[in-house]
Amino acid sequence: MKKELTAEKILDAALTEFAERGFRAASTNRIAALADVAKGSVFQRFGSKALLFGALFTRELDRMLEELDNFDATVDAPVFERIVDVLAWKARYAAGHPEATKILLEAFSAPPAGVGETIATRVRDLSQMSIRRFFGELDWSRFRPELTKEDVYRILETAANGLQATYVRAGIDVRYMESIRNDSVAFMKTVVRGMEKQDGQGV
Repeated sequence: MKKELTAEKILDAALTEFAERGFRAASTNRIAALADVAKGSVFQRFGSKALLFGALFTRELDRMLEELDNFDATVDAPVFERIVDVLAWKARYAAGHPEATKILLEAFSAPPAGVGETIATRVRDLSQMSIRRFFGELDWSRFRPELTKEDVYRILETAANGLQATYVRAGIDVRYMESIRNDSVAFMKTVVRGMEKQDGQGV
């Protein structure tokens, strides 16, 4: 129990330090001081600064996903509205958890050497799982025959990531997100229509 408490204290301190300074400028000396532990305890528990960042990323991502699992306000809504609402939920979560969001964004965009592949794999698997979860119910007979399911999933994933980037660039403004909700739904529908069979194209 004491070891678990020490690890959590170190992770809490690392959250503050990494969020404020970024991975490169962060100091394990300051992390140890914030956690009120010896510097050796940081390396004893986590092995390296990069592995500490990786552990923090995992904790914060898992916390976000746990809250997302409880988000079911749009469970009965059409698929396009559901995915837009979840993207908006993520933006609201980011607004309410600024330190965790900085960690997640840095992990996505510039992961430290030594944990980059692990983070990239986790993010890729999560993204693909989300797309399959939301779009698995699509009528696949509607799509052009040269497109495989993987092609469709990849295009939808790219479109959804683009929408999420739009929300983030807007400064996580909830009113802005609400104002473009219908446009976002229309955008996703347009992406799908672009992959559908044209008139006269056989099944």
